[in-house]
Parts: sequence; structure tokens; C-alpha cells
Amino acid sequence: MPYQEWQVEEFTYLGELRGMTTPEERRPLAMAFWERADPDFRYPGGESFGDLFARAHACVEGLAVTDGFVAMFTHGLFMRAVAWVMLTGVTGPTHDEILLFRRFVQTYTTPNACIVELGFGARRSVRAGTTTHLPAGLVSDGF
Repeated sequence: MPYQEWQVEEFTYLGELRGMTTPEERRPLAMAFWERADPDFRYPGGESFGDLFARAHACVEGLAVTDGFVAMFTHGLFMRAVAWVMLTGVTGPTHDEILLFRRFVQTYTTPNACIVELGFGARRSVRAGTTTHLPAGLVSDGF
């Protein structure tokens, strides 16, 4: 079965700070990053919101021209960025769009190992993440 590797990795907005600090020390840095909502800001070695949205947009465009069924394995936050791009059409995020995306991330959950169905063609669609394929007791909430 053919496969391809796409840039669908986790959103690494804390960059080098991620491995150098404890979760308690990272929390204010993470909150400041989200509250700043600057499309171009990045911590050293990290990604900006602009980078995330560019990767999500590239993923949507790649999926749109792929024939047949595609299985993509990625992180929940990236999957939500893909869903956001599909639902809004945002290509270059603004401050206000990032704040709206943050609200979307907080309300649209993607449990670990869930399946999110994306529809292409004349009508793009996003079906919420489902875990019905997993045995009971193995499901945990994502980010």
C-alpha cells in the first residue's frame, strides 16, 4: 500500500522552551503565546500561528486532490487546525481569527486515537472525532 509523509506533526509553539522547563513553568509561556495571538510571533525554535495555518492549509489542499480513502495520523491540535481551515477557509490568520481558533480548540475536542472524517468535493465537511472503534476504557480526552 503506498504512503506519503506530510508535515502533520504536532504544533511546537514553545520550541526550545518545551524541554527546558517544567509544566508549571511552561503554563504562563503557553498562555502568553495564545493571548498574544500574533500570527508571526515565535519562541526560539518554535512555530508561529502562521506556520501552523500554512501547514494545515497545505494538508487540506493535498487531501483535496487525493483520490480515495486517506488515513492520516497526527496530533489533536493539528487536526483541529485542519478542521478550522476547512470550515473557515482561513489561509493567513489575523489576531482576531487566532482568538476565534483558540475558542474553537477549547470546544471542539479530539480524543486520543479518534477518527475525524473530512469530506471534499462540491461540499467540504468535517465530522467530529469519534472513538467508537476503540474498546471501552481506552478513550482519553485530547488537549
